[in-house]
Amino acid sequence: MSRKKPNKTKARGGTKLKPVKAAADTIERPTPEQGRRVEFERRSIRSEMGQTIGVAYRRRPLFETMADKGGTIAPNELEALRYYRTSFDRAERSATKSCLNFGVGGRSAFSDIANVSASMIDAKRRIAICESVLGPYLYTMRAVVLEDRSFSDIAIERFGGRDQDWIVDGQSRTKIVPRSGRHREIVRQEFLGGMRRLQLRLARATNMLSVLELWIEPEDGTARIMVGHAAPQCRYRLWGSSDTVADVRDRIQRTHGAEMAFLTAEAARAALDAANDDPDGRRSRLVQLDAEELAA
Repeated sequence: MSRKKPNKTKARGGTKLKPVKAAADTIERPTPEQGRRVEFERRSIRSEMGQTIGVAYRRRPLFETMADKGGTIAPNELEALRYYRTSFDRAERSATKSCLNFGVGGRSAFSDIANVSASMIDAKRRIAICESVLGPYLYTMRAVVLEDRSFSDIAIERFGGRDQDWIVDGQSRTKIVPRSGRHREIVRQEFLGGMRRLQLRLARATNMLSVLELWIEPEDGTARIMVGHAAPQCRYRLWGSSDTVADVRDRIQRTHGAEMAFLTAEAARAALDAANDDPDGRRSRLVQLDAEELAA
């Protein structure tokens, strides 16, 4: 009995070539379960200089979706949530998370100190500032803002759930919902209370707000140098005291103009690094990412 030969393409000279998958087929998609919990965006992955290095699905924070629906999250509260989430993401994505620690069990007596980078220390400090006022709302805020868990999921975990039947395309389906709508509302009120505390803390935290960042923002082949409290992920950035950042910014603007716009991201980086150097060649006090942390 003859078997059907697989369909293979032959190159010149008779060499058999394996079929090549399309690029889109090699992208890992979120599972249906993940897609039901939070939104995912198919986005280009870019280096800190704005170069496209791949495509992937990125999870969109749940509070961003909530803010789009309106009525619950004010603009200043949204900025506070983004600051909290960005600090957490930086701590989670730091290169120190994957360092090889020597010693029994992958750790040594000095590993926690030796492998902690400046960006990790800064991220943990920011998280501590954010969480210092959350009090009884801490668990709910971590679950919603950092873990993208819904009010219903938290209510089911805390108070229990029940089966709910409904009809989809003529077929009966069952899902677990909170035991009572009041339980979900309790969690919702905890989130709102924690969000207000967070926003007020960041508005009043003069020590934290005195730390600013300069980063490169690629824009369709060109780039600008931006100033703010928290740069987006995957950006080349420097950070330090507001006075030092203002001094570096002023140096850039005197040489390159008030808009700090450049033809390329590489030119913007060169200008930023040059402005961060003191005239005598010594490095300014602004902190920068380690080489292995770039684009992280």
